[in-house]
Amino acid sequence: MFKNPSYVGVTREDDIVVSDYFSKKIAVFDAQTHDLKFTYGTKPEDKRLSYPRGVATDALGNILVADNYNGKIHYVNGEEGTFIQFVYGDKHSIHRIRSVACDSAGHMVILQNGGRVKVFDISQMHAKPPSDKGEDEEHEGEKEDATTPNDTTSPNA
Repeated sequence: MFKNPSYVGVTREDDIVVSDYFSKKIAVFDAQTHDLKFTYGTKPEDKRLSYPRGVATDALGNILVADNYNGKIHYVNGEEGTFIQFVYGDKHSIHRIRSVACDSAGHMVILQNGGRVKVFDISQMHAKPPSDKGEDEEHEGEKEDATTPNDTTSPNA
């Protein structure tokens, strides 16, 4: 099932989320039965997930996947495993994302290679169905934050 499992997370329903770096997917397992519920990254509509690293869930129960190679956060429906939208990316100088986390106040924290930490307010982000836009239009329509991210650098970097 896995080639190189990298990170693990837990949804608000206690389902287990595992990212697999070399298989370029995440897998979600039922908390009670441990059966596979779905994968993301294996279907054409999964928006070219490349080398997923960290995984987290937000207050709505959706999954955020740190796409290390593409420098994007994939926002994925936590019940069905379908793509919702990209959250931030190149426009915010996000590259080589290692990990992602969410707090209860609606902040997303990312860790980049080299120890750079960025904090974004995603509290106003609402799940929406995927669009039928082309790749370029989709990138242009990335979720924008009204504020500048809070950049910090790890003291150990």
